[in-house]
Amino acid sequence: MAPVWVVGVVFLVSTMWLYWLSVNPPNGGNPEVNLSQTDIRNKTEVNFPTSFEELTALASLLKHYQTLHQNYVLLLFCSAYLYKQTFAIPGSVFLNVLAGALFGSFNGVILVCLLTAIGATFCYLLSYTFGYQYIKQYFPDKTHKLQQMINNNTHSLFFFLLFVRLLPMMPNWFLNLASPVLNIPLHLFFLSVFIGLMPYNFICVETGCILSEISSMEEIFTSWTLCKLTGTVSDFCLSGIDVVFKQVSDFCLSGIDVVFKQVSDFCLSGIDVVFKQVSDFCLSGIDVVFKQVSDFCLSGIDVVFKQVSDFCLSGIDVVFKQVSDFCLSGIDVVFKQVSDFCLSGIDVVFKQVSDFCLSGIDVVFKQVSDFCLSGIDVVFKQVSDFCLSGIDVELH
Repeated sequence: MAPVWVVGVVFLVSTMWLYWLSVNPPNGGNPEVNLSQTDIRNKTEVNFPTSFEELTALASLLKHYQTLHQNYVLLLFCSAYLYKQTFAIPGSVFLNVLAGALFGSFNGVILVCLLTAIGATFCYLLSYTFGYQYIKQYFPDKTHKLQQMINNNTHSLFFFLLFVRLLPMMPNWFLNLASPVLNIPLHLFFLSVFIGLMPYNFICVETGCILSEISSMEEIFTSWTLCKLTGTVSDFCLSGIDVVFKQVSDFCLSGIDVVFKQVSDFCLSGIDVVFKQVSDFCLSGIDVVFKQVSDFCLSGIDVVFKQVSDFCLSGIDVVFKQVSDFCLSGIDVVFKQVSDFCLSGIDVVFKQVSDFCLSGIDVVFKQVSDFCLSGIDVVFKQVSDFCLSGIDVELH
């Protein structure tokens, strides 16, 4: 939060600007209309009016000066109005009446509504920047009460803000200061001030238009003036009744919606319970029936499948037996012929091989035996010769 002394500086600068603007009107133009600073001080003080006499005197002076310096009068009025709204200074009703006397009904209402919304927005921004903590500190009860009211109307916050502006339960200056503390969006705040204070501003401006046409208090009680004032007040009352009726109807409808929602929720919950029980019962019955049907169908399918499989297997057995018998008989014939052929061939080959082997063995055995016998003879002869020669030597 910014330091509070900045607010004092802003207030001082604004005051100096407004004072300089009020004591330094432009000069020049038509001498009959132009007013000097001395003439203004002598005729009336240019300050905020606080009574009917001061208001009429100031309106007369500014209307007289407005014929030549319309922009200056507009700037002075706007500056004064924003000054009071920005710093939450009460008494804007006199400025609203003055607007009707200076600018007429339509232009006065539009101007006052814009200045009210803009000035209140400046007050909102000042409170948001500098006074957030002090609002809660110095106005805890009002802030808490207003916070509860806002919490109860969050679903229709804009209409609630219009309602408190049209039928103020709290001062407007406090609403301007407390709105940022209560987290009211700035755009909703601006629109609620602009629209919500429009009937009040309209009555004040219309009163200013009427009072600008009279010159004394006695003229207020003439029939024409009373009719106009009565019409203005009746318009305001009717607009207020419309707003109050709308708020009450919205409240009743919201209550009806809540009750209808609770009843519908209760009925729907009961319907859900009943529907669940019925669906569970139906599903359990369907399960039983489906199980019985499926068991019956499966048992029938098992019987049919068994008969078909038995028939097929018996047929397959017969066919397989015939085929196997045929194949085995053919295999036996072929095997017998092959075995006979092979055995006869083997016998021939074995006989020839055995004959060849036996003849070879006989030749080899004969040669070996001859060789061995010849060797034995030679050895035996040499041994016998050696022995006989030895014996001879011994004998001699």
